[in-house]
Amino acid sequence: MLNKNNEKSLIENLIEVYNSWLSRKIEDFNSSVYYESPEYLYQSYLKGDNL
Repeated sequence: MLNKNNEKSLIENLIEVYNSWLSRKIEDFNSSVYYESPEYLYQSYLKGDNL
């Protein structure tokens, strides 16, 4: 997960997010997730599911 105490590099974090469930949801342009705000996406990612 992304947080301020994370020991991972920026690249490792980007790869983790890109390969997450959320990335697949965003890539589905027919879903409403594509149109959500960045804050909603971030909070959903942290929770591990859509809010």
